[in-house]
Amino acid sequence: MLLIASVFATLSILTGRQIINIRMNMRKLIETVRQLDEAGQFDVADLQRRYDHYNALLFDNNLPTIPLAYKKLKSVGGHVLCHYRVDRPTPRNMLRFAKRTLVPGSLHMEISTMYQRDPQALDALLIHEMIHVFFIAAGEFDENHGAKFIRMCRELSAKVGFTIPLTDNVAGLQLTDAPTRKIGMIVLTREDGSRFVALTPESYMRARLDEMVARWNSFRDLVQVQFVITSGRIEAAFPLQRKAKLYDIGFYKTLRDPAMVDEALQAGKVLATITPKRG
Repeated sequence: MLLIASVFATLSILTGRQIINIRMNMRKLIETVRQLDEAGQFDVADLQRRYDHYNALLFDNNLPTIPLAYKKLKSVGGHVLCHYRVDRPTPRNMLRFAKRTLVPGSLHMEISTMYQRDPQALDALLIHEMIHVFFIAAGEFDENHGAKFIRMCRELSAKVGFTIPLTDNVAGLQLTDAPTRKIGMIVLTREDGSRFVALTPESYMRARLDEMVARWNSFRDLVQVQFVITSGRIEAAFPLQRKAKLYDIGFYKTLRDPAMVDEALQAGKVLATITPKRG
């Protein structure tokens, strides 16, 4: 911090070009420090060791060696990605019936850095994703979280002595580093008590607030609409929306973790609360 402070203290006696170069170098320095910090917190080599251990213990070393990575994934704990070839042109809705071949080198796994986990929870998530690798490597691209997947989860849970999650749902997990930027949140409440949420940049909400209030004030199926400026872990659970999507309930996400939105409402500033007009 002393180095950064001393650099910026001298900006007033430098030329414009020198100031720009120093600022660019400082951004690179800060980004490098951030990456080193994240690398220390999320060790890919350790993840590979865990993968190799469970590949031998649970899969008889039949899983392929694939690239593993930590990424800032929102809404999921991790995922397995791949590409496959289809033997002939096939409509999308008929792909599951087509002969498909895995593209060599395309299979890889990413684990989210957004959520806190103890070592056992990390192992449980890793094994969950390794089951996906098992089915994809076997050419069963559409198994996802189907009956075979669930059965294998339960069988391997019995072997390791802890529960392997049936899904990669992150509800209830704490963020590793809660976002500090302000965001806009719109909460729609229906007559049956169900709530739907959309997030948008703070600047967009403030600029379009009157327009959005007028739009939702005529939506008779709603009993309440709240417009809030907030921050926190909710940002990791919902994508940011803009423009027309904010006026279409189809783009709003069903709320599965009421505590998350209640927390965001409590921590935020309510700009407007409306009860849509009836009659």
